[in-house]
Amino acid sequence: MKTSTLPSSATFRSPAPVARRIKLNETAAAWALQQVKGALGQEGLVVLDVIDLRDALQRRTDRDIGPYWLVQFFHPELASRELARDGAAGLGVRHELAIWQDGKDAVVATLRASDAAEAVPESLENHVANAIGRLVL
Repeated sequence: MKTSTLPSSATFRSPAPVARRIKLNETAAAWALQQVKGALGQEGLVVLDVIDLRDALQRRTDRDIGPYWLVQFFHPELASRELARDGAAGLGVRHELAIWQDGKDAVVATLRASDAAEAVPESLENHVANAIGRLVL
């Protein structure tokens, strides 16, 4: 099997400039993770998986980035409608939030939902915005 590595000059375009993020002051990232899962559920969004990026990177690079999770979620109504139209739509129905520790604060960030979210009467974008808003109330 042929493997390849990225050249040292390879760069990745960071989504940071377009990410929506909130900082939860004096909050542990682990607590924020539980709050995010609850807020998503209150908006009718279903968590598919929680990836412990800290653990994955530490096992592969021996570097500790501190608490960092990726939360993958979807909107069942959107998924059902889009998959009825085209099986390949399954590639676009999953969305992600990142949660990490920044000093004494937790940060929650997400990219804006895709245009496909507009297929749902109340767009996924609104549900995600509402879920994030629940964290700061």
